Amino acid sequence: MNLSQGTVYHYTSKIRTFMLNRKNVTDRDIQEYIEKRKQECCLDYVSNIISAFKAYFRDHKGLTLMNGYRHPSSPLKLKEDIEPSKVKRFIETIDDLTVKCMAILLATSGLRKSEVWNLRKSEVNRELRCLIPNCHSGETK
Repeated sequence: MNLSQGTVYHYTSKIRTFMLNRKNVTDRDIQEYIEKRKQECCLDYVSNIISAFKAYFRDHKGLTLMNGYRHPSSPLKLKEDIEPSKVKRFIETIDDLTVKCMAILLATSGLRKSEVWNLRKSEVNRELRCLIPNCHSGETK
């Protein structure tokens, strides 16, 4: 299914948790489990559970149990902008050069923490003064 190793790990973890002490699964079991998770967890997590169930029950097992399920929409959360002067003051107080470089890259590149952490020297183009990270290996990005 061209899923990343991390996605496969998280999906199997969610399926294992659901299948614990269950031999047969019905549509009702899935409905109750998802409703319970909606009460206990954030909607993004519930959406991940639905994705895992669709991948397992529908795509892997060929069952129609997940055909009617839609991902819940969560409200849009806008992040608060931080003033550039505060960012500059924060970065100037960092003593460790590696940490300071990471902070500057995070503040200016738009990359995620893991993408900055995994950045290679070959992905820095000094002539163009830009970063060309090779961080999206799947077909979904």
